[in-house]
Amino acid sequence: MNAPAQKPKQTSRWGSLLQGAVAGIESRLDTILAEDDQASARSRAADEAAKQATAEKAVAEKARLQQEQGRQDGIGILSHWCSGAPELG
Repeated sequence: MNAPAQKPKQTSRWGSLLQGAVAGIESRLDTILAEDDQASARSRAADEAAKQATAEKAVAEKARLQQEQGRQDGIGILSHWCSGAPELG
């Protein structure tokens, strides 16, 4: 009536080792994914800042061109007015 001896200690030791390995891998994967999320957020913020800067430059350039066009129109009107004015003398 001898029952075969089981080795629960060795099985639990391997189980514990595998659990520790899996936990370490999960932890490292969580860290990698968190770093990737942070890098993506920084990249999106940088892209948004670049778009904002480009839009601001476009608005400033448009204002400058309108101002320049206004000066040219004023010169044209003044020139036209002066050419039609009677000469003094």
